[in-house]
Amino acid sequence: MTDDIETGVSSNPSTSKKGKKQIIKYTDEELEMLIEDDVMIEMKCPSCGYEEEVPDWILEEFLEMELERGETNRRYSC
Repeated sequence: MTDDIETGVSSNPSTSKKGKKQIIKYTDEELEMLIEDDVMIEMKCPSCGYEEEVPDWILEEFLEMELERGETNRRYSC
């Protein structure tokens, strides 16, 4: 990995030139750039018709629970 010329901080956060671990501090703006935006999925209540967007990771959690239990019914509602 290369060194950042301006700060002298190695771009490899786990080691420095001396083999010691370094902690790299990020600004709030840098952290925001690293975080991926949630993919939103439109959900609709089958009984009342209420619609709301929910993050896709929530549906992935439901799917994981179903697979662990061996269920095949995929009727999600929020």
